[in-house]
Amino acid sequence: MGQLIAWDPDHARALLTEKQTQPGAMLPMLHALQENFGYIDSEAIALVAEALNVSGRGLRRRHLLS
Repeated sequence: MGQLIAWDPDHARALLTEKQTQPGAMLPMLHALQENFGYIDSEAIALVAEALNVSGRGLRRRHLLS
């Protein structure tokens, strides 16, 4: 793992935008967040949901908790 940085929602959005068009984008997005920040901030769930055009609740229910 490289140098970790402090949570920054703007930087997180940029990371998500880079991964948004990849097939199965959710996992690459989550991996990018983990690699850059060392964890997935609770605010990141809403950002991932927004980037994937799903609700945060739906994202947690369908993808993160199954």
